[in-house]
Amino acid sequence: SACLLVFGIPVQANPHAPLLDNTPVERTLAVSDNDSVACLSAIEAAIDLSQSEIQITEVYIGLQGRAPDPGGLAYWVNQLDSAIAAGQDRGLALKKLTNDITLSEEWYAGIGANDGLTQSGAEAIVRAMYLNLFARPATAADVAYWSADLTTGRVTESEMVVLLIVGAQSKGNADGQVLESKRQAASYYSSNITAASFTRESATEAVADVTEPTTTYFVKVEDAFPDP
Repeated sequence: SACLLVFGIPVQANPHAPLLDNTPVERTLAVSDNDSVACLSAIEAAIDLSQSEIQITEVYIGLQGRAPDPGGLAYWVNQLDSAIAAGQDRGLALKKLTNDITLSEEWYAGIGANDGLTQSGAEAIVRAMYLNLFARPATAADVAYWSADLTTGRVTESEMVVLLIVGAQSKGNADGQVLESKRQAASYYSSNITAASFTRESATEAVADVTEPTTTYFVKVEDAFPDP
């Protein structure tokens, strides 16, 4: 079955401002009860998310182009929180963890199949990450800037995705708004899907159609949740 889900804007006043601690942030979601979603009743759900959960979810979107599976999210959040509790800087811990994620088979089967040290490979990586994070093609200037950083080794692919996320959020522009919309969709998916029902295809679909930074937006989730 297919359902259209309508997500609300986050409760916090500025959704692009970095959180100062790991305090849970409340998000609300309402499901539209109209002809296109006759299979669902109107629902309101509240999701409490830590800063680490938000950051790991954003990384998954950038690197894998999908919402995280619940088990993967829990694992990497625990790794990040443990590193911070041990005294590591959050930013440095996130970059190391992101690098660890790029060691996965899924990464090498996807964006990581491109060699970032070659010009063609670096350009492919830049274009793929822009589509994953911001749902738009990278400009010629974007490609030139980031491919130069990748081919010279000034940044790695894992560092690049973190820098893209932080940059978009600090500017508060359309890219940051689209990313936040995708992140909200991914968080709802990961908070409600079961391990038995999870597929990479449905996790990808959960964020793929989130393209407009509007106050309400629609996400098509096909076969992600079992019918009641």
